[in-house]
Amino acid sequence: MSWGNGLFKTFIILIWLKKGIGLYYFELKHSEKRINIKIYLKVFKKKFKERVVSILKKTLLNVLFMCIGSATLFSAGVQASAQNIAINEANNHVMGNNLPSKKSPQTRLPFTQELHPRADFIDISSWNGEISVESYKKMNAQGVKGVVVKLTEYTTYKNPFAKIQIENAKKAGLTVSTYHYSWFVDEQKAVEEANYYADFAQELGLNPDTVMVNDAEEGEMIPADVTITSTAFKNQLNKRGFSNVIHYSMASWFTNNWLEFPVLGKENSWVAEWPKNPSSDNLLHSDTAAWQWSSQVEFTGVTGVFDANVDYLGRFVDILEFKLGTDVKPIQYYQGEEVTYQGKTYTVIQTHKNYGDPCGVPGVAESLFAVKK
Repeated sequence: MSWGNGLFKTFIILIWLKKGIGLYYFELKHSEKRINIKIYLKVFKKKFKERVVSILKKTLLNVLFMCIGSATLFSAGVQASAQNIAINEANNHVMGNNLPSKKSPQTRLPFTQELHPRADFIDISSWNGEISVESYKKMNAQGVKGVVVKLTEYTTYKNPFAKIQIENAKKAGLTVSTYHYSWFVDEQKAVEEANYYADFAQELGLNPDTVMVNDAEEGEMIPADVTITSTAFKNQLNKRGFSNVIHYSMASWFTNNWLEFPVLGKENSWVAEWPKNPSSDNLLHSDTAAWQWSSQVEFTGVTGVFDANVDYLGRFVDILEFKLGTDVKPIQYYQGEEVTYQGKTYTVIQTHKNYGDPCGVPGVAESLFAVKK
């Protein structure tokens, strides 16, 4: 039965507790106008009530997330699963497609390097079009040093602009990474999607050390244990020769442990959270690989809006800019010296706004540029 004609599902969950049994029975009714949920809970041992309710709450949240997470497909009049449709140019998805809009009430943000978080790299899809070398260079002049290009989605879609987007980015001197918009609901599907992604990456001639991103944000992925399936996806990419794999999703997927830091590694995790007023004085998720802080950034002289990201570990760009007193200690640095950040060592290649003091002693730079060793 399609969603348009209404949906009725019954879920019965039996949890065997240490000293009692919790029996959960709830119904999910869907119509075009509303979703009605009836919940029946019977607990044979009252003192286990809190534990049972906690488990039920998480289960119900997962079910609702599956409904909400695929809302764009419902509105398009198709079923909520890539398993049943062919992803094409008209319905392919961008990074952050399912980020809750109520928590991200951003409007367009004309980028200001002094006020906003760093825009170390952007991420793009076919919706951004070709993007000329000149446009990339204009963004580079405003601090952008890398780009993450969408290659594929599920096992039916390839970005037709990927080749030119990558070529132009390289001509502009940007570091190129890629991403795949995932739909896998079990380990076998994860392997199939990884192979589809790897095939296109190899077709485009990308190096084995290219960063390959698992964009995991579709609600239907959650019940299968996204950490396990994402690990299968990553392992298959490794088998195909791509060793540099990162997992992207919204902050809630990590805090709810749908994507588990202890398993995937914070250094392999890219977190999306869009504060209403992003500031260079309030950098979020700095203990991870990267933070996507907006989807509405405008760069001077460039048409369109872009997702902007801070690269904390140099996974997406070859050169990082560090602010003295914030990112690293406010001491004197010279070209060729080493600086430590987030446990990694970088070599200083350039200082920025290095003012000397009245006594002629070389001054402390406001920021410096460094490359990974």
